[in-house]
Amino acid sequence: MKTWEMIKELTENPGKKFKDKRGRIAYVDTGEIICKPLLDIDEEWELIVKPVDFMTAIKAFNEGKNIYCEYNKHLFCYKADKCGKLIDEYGEPIEAYAILNGKWYIDGDI
Repeated sequence: MKTWEMIKELTENPGKKFKDKRGRIAYVDTGEIICKPLLDIDEEWELIVKPVDFMTAIKAFNEGKNIYCEYNKHLFCYKADKCGKLIDEYGEPIEAYAILNGKWYIDGDI
């Protein structure tokens, strides 16, 4: 994303952090956008996403949030539903390998 998009996202979601291709980090601290060295208007940025442990992800799922699991070079989405079943977008149930070895993310964090 471009610098203006990153600034807009930080304004709307101050808990997020971004990095550019040169490794500079941008984030919000006490209401101000912090980036050292200074921002480059033409730079491309990406969201820094931290995985959570499986139990944190499953608690978020239980609260109605979609969760994601990255393993075997794929990202699988488990959508929250009324039944509470962990079924991915292909209709497949979760594998034990994914629970033990996957990187888990919560919708809104990625």
